[in-house]
Amino acid sequence: AAPYAGPLAVMRDEKKLSLVTAGTLRPALNIYSCSGVLLSSIPWKTGRLVEMGWTDDEELICVLDDGTVQLYNTQGQLHRMQDL
Repeated sequence: AAPYAGPLAVMRDEKKLSLVTAGTLRPALNIYSCSGVLLSSIPWKTGRLVEMGWTDDEELICVLDDGTVQLYNTQGQLHRMQDL
């Protein structure tokens, strides 16, 4: 990934309490540009997220608690999913 700027992926930590207002209760994985513009929002329907990070090709790699690995592009499209 870019050493000084690049996309940022965030997801709310479900272990921490937070105030719920109007909207959906389903967690979402949000991808922002380095200037804070929302690029995509992925409704999270799979297992618990353990770790995520960016590859050198700027693909978001997500590792789930069941060993599944998912790769997304910066627009939130699932490229590949595989089990370890």
